[in-house]
Amino acid sequence: MSFILIKGSSDYGCRCIGRNSADRRMANIFFIFSGVAIGIVLGAIPGLTATMGIALVIPITFYMDPVASISMLIGAYKGGLYGGSISAIMIGAPGTDSASATVLDGHALAKQGKSAKALKIAAYASVIGDFLGMAALVTMRPLLPGLP
Repeated sequence: MSFILIKGSSDYGCRCIGRNSADRRMANIFFIFSGVAIGIVLGAIPGLTATMGIALVIPITFYMDPVASISMLIGAYKGGLYGGSISAIMIGAPGTDSASATVLDGHALAKQGKSAKALKIAAYASVIGDFLGMAALVTMRPLLPGLP
């Protein structure tokens, strides 16, 4: 699967050469994973929050398909939230504000030589928390328009 950049049409975007939906789905999954990888790297740098990571990834998504660009931005945000725990565990400085509590337990485990265990726990907690948060959002979505 290869990508071409279409600049001459009214809807700018990075389109798959293949026209079927399986190619587009695979392209979106690729952009999600690349966004997560970029987010983990940016989140692991102390001082660069997940929101700052989104701001740095936005220029990459200017000429992409809208679904692919939103998928990449969501992946970068979710990866940035996990990436903040890497620096919190390894050097004791949280990469994001959400990883400030991780410094207390994670850095102590890293000092004992159990940094791999702390990183696994942080990854599991991030995935479970993201899944539960998205499930709650999807479940409560019908109630949101009625709120004042």
